[in-house]
Amino acid sequence: MVRDMWMRLIVPPLLLNSKTLVGFVETVIRCFLLFRYLCKHSFPIGRSKAARWLTRISMNLTFKTFLLAGTLACCFTSFIGNCHCLAQQGPDILNSGSFERFNKASNGWAGVDEMRFLRTFEARATVVTGEGVTSKEAVPCTPCVADLNGDGLLDLVVADARGLTWYFPNSGTKTEPRFTSAEIVPLMLSNGWAQCLGMEAVQFDEGAAFSLAYGDWLGQIFYVPNLGSKAEPRFMQPPSPTDYLVRTTYKGNLWGNYFFPTLYDWDQDGRKDLIVGEGTYSANSIWLFLNQGSNLQPVLNEKEGKRIPLVRGLGREHLTPVVVDWNQDGKPDIVTGEREGGISVYINESALPGEYKFREPFNVRIGNQDKLGKLSRFRFGDLNGDGLPDLVVGRSNGRIGLSINHGKRGVPVYDDLRDITGTNPFTPYAQCADVSLGAPVRSTFHLLRVVSNIKEEPLTFEEGFEPPPGSPGKHAVKLEFCDPKAKYFPNLIPLVEDGTEGGTKVFSIVPKNRCNIMTGKTYTISFWAKGYGFRKTRWAFHGSEGIVVGKDEDGLNVTESVHYRAERDFSLGADWVNVRGSFRLDRKGGQKGERAISCILEILCDERGTLYLDDLTVKEGDSPF
Repeated sequence: MVRDMWMRLIVPPLLLNSKTLVGFVETVIRCFLLFRYLCKHSFPIGRSKAARWLTRISMNLTFKTFLLAGTLACCFTSFIGNCHCLAQQGPDILNSGSFERFNKASNGWAGVDEMRFLRTFEARATVVTGEGVTSKEAVPCTPCVADLNGDGLLDLVVADARGLTWYFPNSGTKTEPRFTSAEIVPLMLSNGWAQCLGMEAVQFDEGAAFSLAYGDWLGQIFYVPNLGSKAEPRFMQPPSPTDYLVRTTYKGNLWGNYFFPTLYDWDQDGRKDLIVGEGTYSANSIWLFLNQGSNLQPVLNEKEGKRIPLVRGLGREHLTPVVVDWNQDGKPDIVTGEREGGISVYINESALPGEYKFREPFNVRIGNQDKLGKLSRFRFGDLNGDGLPDLVVGRSNGRIGLSINHGKRGVPVYDDLRDITGTNPFTPYAQCADVSLGAPVRSTFHLLRVVSNIKEEPLTFEEGFEPPPGSPGKHAVKLEFCDPKAKYFPNLIPLVEDGTEGGTKVFSIVPKNRCNIMTGKTYTISFWAKGYGFRKTRWAFHGSEGIVVGKDEDGLNVTESVHYRAERDFSLGADWVNVRGSFRLDRKGGQKGERAISCILEILCDERGTLYLDDLTVKEGDSPF
């Protein structure tokens, strides 16, 4: 009977409620009442001196005295319990979840780097070299010069190699341009992490608002109409990128790659034609597609022989053509960049309509340079108001260079290239040294930073922030989306799930240390989290091993990869929540014995929101509390 009363009265609150004040008081009261009952009914007077002594104590014992004794007893019980839990768990095998290490970093979403230079994002893409082998090359951004907001000053519109379009408004004068920071145009029509965009800002009618034309690494051409006005440009992401796709073949099939578009009314019929440089290995040319439709609805395909080889590459590859009257003879010439970084000029010698005749190309020096850097991309614009076309160059590191024309009409002479500077409106932030952030390719303005409540540490201090209760450190990481501070383009690019590289809505916080997880053993992940906005949050481990599945005809082992994954959802709230979960990886494919699986841990968040994360640990053993 006594054992039964102990199990019903004492054990439940002791196990379930002892971590709360109410549970602690309830436990002490139950112990007090049970002790009084036992002393009264289990030790009758006269049986022994000890029994009579316990009975007298129980009758005279005050609750205050018992509360003090109970407190000491519960502390002892808690100490024993914690020792037991520690004995069941091994050391932290992650060793990078305290988030106390960080570095000062510049917020790149303003298009200005830590050295105050205008800078877009970088990307590398696979190209075929002159030796016929593939190589990962840094692809320069593509700058355009256009008065996008109609204030009479030439602005910069830049498409970077990753796929983003940046707008740098000119806040200076016609003779002294000044570019402060960028806004991001809410457009992304291609896919992948290296879209290698070529772009031109184009007016289809004199005095009209500027629209945008893009070419990408897949060999696609897109035309994006300006849905706003000359003073208030507006570009919208279409429901499907194919809504803005311009076919360059009658049947719509793709025939080349690394397209670089320029629009110019070559045959002087009032309709903008398409000129395309391409990067298809070994047969690069510059092609002319005569517009068979209208400026609002262009038809630019090869039907009826309308795809014309305007300029042959003559060994030059990855051509990036621009139309300009180089020698001021009234005829449009072709100036192009190429894979090795040179600038080549093709002087137009055509005399009759429908004739496409050019002089042998010659190279141009920019200051003391013969080349701009591999895969050169550039545009012309009179940025200092002297009537001569200056040269604006996209760099492979994302910066934008400017070379002033100090020559005269018909005889350009270009000064040394200098990178354009700006002003970053965003303050620097603390970048965590132990975790990285994986974001969808279309996501913008996301930031993973270290925060604290340390006022003497302005790089991390956040007003109102407090670490989790009992945290051994003073810092946490925060995934957030900073304010774009945009005047012209406040909208974000919509996220999509399309199955392509980077085509996802999921953000992942990934510790840089991998975990060696032994198969057949139980592990516990623990962390503190709070936040809001995300549609779904979860943690996941994933890894793989190679196993032998047979022999080939030469008797060599044939292997295949076996993948492992453990995943659990967790919820967020306004207050810190301690998230704990146990998991075990069991070997697959009929394999036996223990095996260490090198696993990546991810904290996954679907769509956009805010998340705080701290004290992330992974230990061997099962600890439910």
